[in-house]
Amino acid sequence: PTAIVVGCGIAAKHGIHFKSAESLQELSEVNTVVFDKTGTLTTGKTKVQKFISSGNTDILLGIALGLENLSEHYLATAIVDYCKSQHIAEISTSKFESIQGKGIKGISQDQTVLMGTIQLLKEQNILLSKTAKTQDKRGQNQGANVVHLAIDQEWKACFWVTDTIKNESKSVIDALQKKHYETWMITGDR
Repeated sequence: PTAIVVGCGIAAKHGIHFKSAESLQELSEVNTVVFDKTGTLTTGKTKVQKFISSGNTDILLGIALGLENLSEHYLATAIVDYCKSQHIAEISTSKFESIQGKGIKGISQDQTVLMGTIQLLKEQNILLSKTAKTQDKRGQNQGANVVHLAIDQEWKACFWVTDTIKNESKSVIDALQKKHYETWMITGDR
């Protein structure tokens, strides 16, 4: 019991708090550690790593800025920041609609605009070019969230949005695995 109390005290100094002494004692039976990705293994600060387009970049970024400015999704912040860093003029959007877990929709310059996953574009019968499919696969293989932009049923661009892995994440996971702990990551990414 004294070791448990001392252990709880040392853990508290490092910002780790246990519900009870029994909780700490039960940790000796743990063989799996599960991490939440965003903000735990990564910094939680997303940024656009790459932008690929098949049209007038300034206009496409202006439309994206107008639509994403209306979204509360964390990926929207990265896209808005990217567009602003390119000194793009926002093109206004009306009839904004959020499509749960897939993307957003609106009207810009009398055209229907969709931004979101490739699955959303497929569901909306958007004509997907070879570039769209290739960039989606490449981006996902590199760990990016790929946000596609389609205007009036045609794919126009995509953003690769990434989150930076914290410096210590790899060493923590390596240390746990050396001690034969199984490690898992929970993420909302697809």
